[in-house]
Amino acid sequence: MCLNRNSKGMIVIGYQGIGKSTCASKMDGIIDLESSNFKIDGKRDENWYIIYCNIAVSLARQGYIVMVSSHECVRSELRKYDPDDKYTVVMICPHYTLKDRWVQRLYSRYIQDFSDKNYVAWKYAESHFTESIQSMSQDVVFSIIFLNSMDYDLGGLIRSLYRASNFKAHPASQIREKGC
Repeated sequence: MCLNRNSKGMIVIGYQGIGKSTCASKMDGIIDLESSNFKIDGKRDENWYIIYCNIAVSLARQGYIVMVSSHECVRSELRKYDPDDKYTVVMICPHYTLKDRWVQRLYSRYIQDFSDKNYVAWKYAESHFTESIQSMSQDVVFSIIFLNSMDYDLGGLIRSLYRASNFKAHPASQIREKGC
């Protein structure tokens, strides 16, 4: 997907395992702002999310689609910004009814590479899935999309959201697949 530099950017707050990294690796103009990269020697500064959100907003204002984590501190920090005609914010998360299958997805992801990041994601979802989704769904500041099935096309969903956002902001804006 190629972005028009005059297009409105977007921040996508995505629950763990929705496919942020995969989507970003397959589509131009999408940046996966991986929160686990904001560690030094395995530890995060207590204010890491402030820098993380500043970067996300700056990139979105440049017209990029930026995938960010759904940590409460990230959502809280992003609420402090006032999305303008330069970018929009949307959250994407699985529906409550997918809990067991989602935890299994995260476990399978962990088994593939045994990374600390994937272990933490799996264990956190195993213990806190419902409360995490509930917390995200009560965040009335941002639009939220629930995934009602394990079979979804995140890239197609992102393209649709991006087009809708830019149609409202800039009716002449267009996005195209790679190779434009």
